[in-house]
Amino acid sequence: MKLLYGKTIAEKIYKDILAKPFVSKKTLAIILIGDNSASEIYIKNKRIALQKLGGETIIFRLEEKINQEEVENLIIKLNSDKSIDGIILQLPIADQFNKNQLLSLIDKNKDVDGLNPYNLGNLIQSDYSKSYIPATPFAVMKILSFYQIDIESKNIVIINNSLLFGKPLAMLLSNKLATVTICNHKTQNIKDFTLKADIVISAVGKAKIWDKSFLTNNQTIIDVGISKDEDGKISGDFDFDSIQNLDINYTPVPGGVGPVTIACLLHNLYS
Repeated sequence: MKLLYGKTIAEKIYKDILAKPFVSKKTLAIILIGDNSASEIYIKNKRIALQKLGGETIIFRLEEKINQEEVENLIIKLNSDKSIDGIILQLPIADQFNKNQLLSLIDKNKDVDGLNPYNLGNLIQSDYSKSYIPATPFAVMKILSFYQIDIESKNIVIINNSLLFGKPLAMLLSNKLATVTICNHKTQNIKDFTLKADIVISAVGKAKIWDKSFLTNNQTIIDVGISKDEDGKISGDFDFDSIQNLDINYTPVPGGVGPVTIACLLHNLYS
């Protein structure tokens, strides 16, 4: 197994940001609705990384009982606040909220997560110069490029069909002439897809859900899932102990996709 670490990639992104002339202090607003331990980890890491660049994070912690209109009003207020450079609605959020409506309200120029319809539309048109690329898909593309893993003509399976990750990543890969299959929790016989893939990308968020029976040698495995296993240890979607003897490329959890995702988000903020 070859481990694909993200730290070097993230450090290069930060170095490029700091090398820009007249880098100004940036302020990132994060809207967090309800309690979510994984979201708290993400927010903490974003705040630490932004501090290293001289920026500031303002967190708006909202109770889950808040209504849709109140969240919308907060977004509208942040849109017009000239001291705020970027706005994130931390996902996931409870089902009672209209997530798409909230994301649509975020000013396209402050939508550093790239999930506003304007930014997603430009992504579909391969017009990256006018929009932000969603951070986690952006990170996956950075990792594949850094480690010189071919995409063109390759069979790639993504196990995630969300607006936040699976769908935009599929478009990015398709724009690079990959053949992409998106699987989800209703997909039957996922092994039929993963065993035939050149690259398998999973963002399920369930610890050790996939073992070596889902993989074969000479694949690249991008593990985007992060959760805690039965012993309370941070784990990816893949069972590391089970797959470690396979001849594959693998992004470890932690230390793989996560650091690059945060760096890509801050790249968007500073671009």
